[in-house]
Amino acid sequence: MEVAYETYAYSTAVSTLQSFTTFLSNVYLDVSKDRLYIESPSSAERRACQTVVAGVVERLLSCIAPVTPHMAEEAWMALPYAKVGPVTQDLKPETRDTSSVNDAHTRSAYCVNLYGGALVSLGVTHKRESLQRTPRV
Repeated sequence: MEVAYETYAYSTAVSTLQSFTTFLSNVYLDVSKDRLYIESPSSAERRACQTVVAGVVERLLSCIAPVTPHMAEEAWMALPYAKVGPVTQDLKPETRDTSSVNDAHTRSAYCVNLYGGALVSLGVTHKRESLQRTPRV
């Protein structure tokens, strides 16, 4: 991502963002819906999920800001919690070295491991039965 912006390869940056958001939607957000909709508002699992989603949204907005600054700023201002300064204040999001991650399978495994590590650091345990719950009506 960083290299794409530095070399003005905006189509590569947008393609990378699109691939990441598709992966994020298929893996994390799909599983998170149960925690967000079913758990009580004060449950630790729900709050941890909200924290992760808020962090992801903030990073995605800072990643799209160089390409679509007005849209990113409008979304930033619409966040339901107070943020200090504009989204463009932090245009260079924190990144990890992924130079050793070169093929699609390895990248997917890297992302899944990163996701698992985030859950462990948040103290969230994965429950298979939570995937099978149906929303209360």
